[in-house]
Amino acid sequence: MRIGRNGAIGRWGVAMAGCLVVLSPAARAEDDEAPTGGHGRVWNLTLGGGVGVIPHYEGADRSRIEPLPFFSASYRDIVSLGIEGLGVTVFRADGFSVTPTIGYDRGRKESTDSNLKGLGTIQAALTAGVVLKYETGPFSFALAPRESVIQNRDGFEATVSGTYAWRPTARLRVSFGPELTLADNRRERTYFGVDALQSARSGKRLYNPSGGVESVGAATTVSYALDDHWQLMTRLADDVLVGDAADSPIVRSKNQATVMTGVTYHF
Repeated sequence: MRIGRNGAIGRWGVAMAGCLVVLSPAARAEDDEAPTGGHGRVWNLTLGGGVGVIPHYEGADRSRIEPLPFFSASYRDIVSLGIEGLGVTVFRADGFSVTPTIGYDRGRKESTDSNLKGLGTIQAALTAGVVLKYETGPFSFALAPRESVIQNRDGFEATVSGTYAWRPTARLRVSFGPELTLADNRRERTYFGVDALQSARSGKRLYNPSGGVESVGAATTVSYALDDHWQLMTRLADDVLVGDAADSPIVRSKNQATVMTGVTYHF
């Protein structure tokens, strides 16, 4: 349900700028939700915007209201371009699909929250990954690993998710399902660790987390097509930090809930 791990756009995905339009397991689901159907057309273009209530950073106990722009374009349901990256589906058969991706991780600014003072800024980075997906009827399952290819210390993470899509009416679509995020040692140390210099600057205790399961959560997206072009969307999501991530001195709250709503126009 997210692309970049920090910031509003990195958490919108299935609906409006936060479960990766191209790079996340929900990426293809957004195309499915387009009011005109999308599949089978040569070109698909969707524009929109909205607002979200989002934690200041992963582990924050405060949230902020943030505007959410949205853009998605695809060619023959093979090449997709969105706010956070590019994806090319190289295989699709019997419900399975394989989509290599190039994306963008927004990093984390020290100025985002007073609790990050002294920890320094995590630089933005280009990422490379792949979305492995299987769809059968209303169910879909996805594995989306990705690796930073610029900031080496940012490391590796993978998201495992499942989604059930329900259409009570022709215009109304409800999708929901669980998600689990895993990360390696480098990733955990970058976002949840505290080294000697950071400890001296911030006053927080030294902390050297290990890789493993970082969070578990679930999300629900409700979309309603006003006509063949306009669509309203709302997404409710909740991630709970677990393991070494949850024990970090940076974390003020393990529960990381987001609420996002907006409108899109599909050409």
